[in-house]
Amino acid sequence: MRISVSPFLTGLVIGFLGALAQAFLGIAPPEAYGVCMIGHTKDLIGWIDGDFILKTPPSIETPLLTTVGVIVGAFISSLMSKEFKTRCSGKGEMFSHLVYGFLAMNLGLILGGCALSTILKVAYGHLLAIMGIVGVIVGAFLGVEYLKRS
Repeated sequence: MRISVSPFLTGLVIGFLGALAQAFLGIAPPEAYGVCMIGHTKDLIGWIDGDFILKTPPSIETPLLTTVGVIVGAFISSLMSKEFKTRCSGKGEMFSHLVYGFLAMNLGLILGGCALSTILKVAYGHLLAIMGIVGVIVGAFLGVEYLKRS
């Protein structure tokens, strides 16, 4: 027997459970944190590493598992909807994907983290944020065009 659950109901239940966890267990993210894959990944790696390799103290006391949750959730969702596909790539293509991911993460950290905080910086006239938002828009356009052609 297959149970069909709508995305709205799922979001409602998860939001309610999150509110209960915050109210009764004291679980709460640090202030001024949104859903940012760059900042949360940086904090998660810093928390895992501690002061061992990076020689910087972790910026948070408890890990933010947003990145892990998004990746695992997307994987489970793609399996459930039968949209998961693997591609056999050559070693050169795998290496270029690694380099592009490394560049995206590091340039995102240089930009200042998530796009929402960057938009707020644009409102203040921050030059790097303006250039970063233009870069994000151009990059998204080029990525869509590339995906259309492949």
